[in-house]
Amino acid sequence: MDAPGAGLLQDSFRDAVSLNDVARVAGVHPSHAAREFHRIYGMTVGDYIRKLRVEFVAERLVQPHKDTPSLTDLALCAGFSSHAHMAAMFKRVTGMTPTEYRKVHGITSIR
Repeated sequence: MDAPGAGLLQDSFRDAVSLNDVARVAGVHPSHAAREFHRIYGMTVGDYIRKLRVEFVAERLVQPHKDTPSLTDLALCAGFSSHAHMAAMFKRVTGMTPTEYRKVHGITSIR
């Protein structure tokens, strides 16, 4: 069973999505959406969005391409407000900085 609005979050995590948006899509009151979401996923809607954004960044950090965007561009593309915000959330979720994460995965060059 999916939590209310989980599909919306999977599709729109890079955008500004609020608990009210999730509740509206699910057709329930925001407090009910928050409760059910936390019951099913064990985290708040905001934490889930940050987790999806970190996963998005992590996937791109280990894909070496010559046109890989800078960390700042990657942070903004993922929906973070800044490089610093992305780096702090990335470390909170993974236990590593983006640079450390790339090194652990054998990627040595970083922009």
